[in-house]
Amino acid sequence: MEQSPPILNICVHQRDFKIGVSVIENIVESVENSKMFLLILSNGFLESRWCRFETYVATHLLRDNMDDIVVIMKEVLNLNPDKNISFLIQTKTYLEYSETQEFWNRLKYSICKHKTSKGLPSHPSNPRNQSRLTYQADNPDTSSQLNEYQEVTKL
Repeated sequence: MEQSPPILNICVHQRDFKIGVSVIENIVESVENSKMFLLILSNGFLESRWCRFETYVATHLLRDNMDDIVVIMKEVLNLNPDKNISFLIQTKTYLEYSETQEFWNRLKYSICKHKTSKGLPSHPSNPRNQSRLTYQADNPDTSSQLNEYQEVTKL
């Protein structure tokens, strides 16, 4: 997502969190500085208290515009999600993850479609406009394209 049009600036916690700053402060700052929050739901995600906390922060900071949260269902959930995540699953149309080009095209299109008015390019082929998004994945052992981004990231 950082390499091909539209160019999107991703924040990866291992790379972009400030050293010496509390994890909570890094999470809040990441979400506050993001234009969107991308949530990758999996059973590993539901087991992580940090992932659940990041979702809580995002749903509260972005509550005035829930279109700024994009949900991807990585797998069938065997665990019960908390209230915030249940609300997102029940109220938002989500994208089911696959390793196809169609999945990545739909993801980029949905990001661009919702964010045209906030500075993201209106069409995925416009590489000149860059914006930020918070991206939430559950663990570093996901598919090859998700490996690059891991837990918290911003576009």
